[in-house]
Amino acid sequence: MLRRWSLFAAQHQGMVSSFYTQRFGANFASASAEKVIRANGRRTFSYETFAAKIAVARTQRDSPFTLTEKIIYGHLEDPEKANLVEGSPLNLRADVVSVQGEAVNGLLKKVEAAGLRETAVPALLHCDRALEADDALARRAAQHGIQLVKPSSGSTHQVLLDKHAAPGRLLVGLNTGSSSPGGLGLLVGAGESEVFELLAGRSLQTRVPKVIGVMLKGELEGWSSPEDIGFELLEQLGSEGGSGAVLEYFGEGVEELSATSMASVGRVGDEVGAIASVFPYNDSVRDYLYATGRNDEGTQADRHIDCLTADKGVTYEELVKIDLSQVKARVSGGLWENGRPAVWPLQDFSSALRQHGFPDLLSGGLIGGSFEELSRAASVARQVLKLGLKAMIPFCIVPGSAEIAKAMAGRLTREVW
Repeated sequence: MLRRWSLFAAQHQGMVSSFYTQRFGANFASASAEKVIRANGRRTFSYETFAAKIAVARTQRDSPFTLTEKIIYGHLEDPEKANLVEGSPLNLRADVVSVQGEAVNGLLKKVEAAGLRETAVPALLHCDRALEADDALARRAAQHGIQLVKPSSGSTHQVLLDKHAAPGRLLVGLNTGSSSPGGLGLLVGAGESEVFELLAGRSLQTRVPKVIGVMLKGELEGWSSPEDIGFELLEQLGSEGGSGAVLEYFGEGVEELSATSMASVGRVGDEVGAIASVFPYNDSVRDYLYATGRNDEGTQADRHIDCLTADKGVTYEELVKIDLSQVKARVSGGLWENGRPAVWPLQDFSSALRQHGFPDLLSGGLIGGSFEELSRAASVARQVLKLGLKAMIPFCIVPGSAEIAKAMAGRLTREVW
């Protein structure tokens, strides 16, 4: 099974590489964060400023920095007065704000009442299942320079990952429940009042989080997927073991994951209570930036790679070690045992059905909607077709974004689905 996007793209160049570099270079990237972030009168993300703040922070202490600390230092209002002791207060400047859900109307009313002609930071309004998109909403957002992400654009986490997350960048989401952008940057959730403060030009007031180091080695094998890393975390930490913490991944195993796999791992960090997940910048992330038409960001990240990885010799208050070659494919049936979801290795699932008296019927399921994840599903479908078999239950395919849907509309859809 292919683990790295670069290898995947090399073997499917006609279907992936030309599509992303040509079509995404023209259309996909045209709506990217670069266009939003360079809006006049707004605070802009600059790798030079980011690096300069980290350099100032180094004058305050001699010990090595974690990647999480670097991202925090790089977004502090005043790094000279920083005190990154767990639990101490922080004033952070965000690079992008993402809002969605039922709280949007209340937030817009606050923005309108404050008379903001333009939000102080780039803001995205995602129309999801809890928010009806109409012309009135579009006009309200446009009046304040808020970019409306239409329902057909894709899921919030995929749009953020594909267009707005970048190495070193800090994203803040309104009541977000997904940390997918951890594959590229750092996404944290905030309430309506905190998000309004950011839009009005003030800082995000929070506290220094605990940083849990997650060392990966080896490579995923067989049917194991990035989501199974989440099950391994759950087994080691429990459902609340990462509560209020940032999961910081490192080690040789990270090099075997694609950027979209990192995003999948970031998503499942929520299962242990983590507020965010973060990965170091590497070749896989660079490949993803180039594939999604963000060449400039890849170039800038290359120049500032020291700011986008943890320092050598850094230590973590808590450390989790995971050997990816030992991670087994697992299934969760929705039951809870001892305060955590019941999870079974794939080979034991059949006996678990009988033991617990579960019906041996599949009522629903979900996998990630990235091109890489859907391609894995297509690979399974091809094997089934070769055996002359057909699906015995109805299923539907839901790409994570409009761009992924366009990519799938080619050979992948015609030959498999």
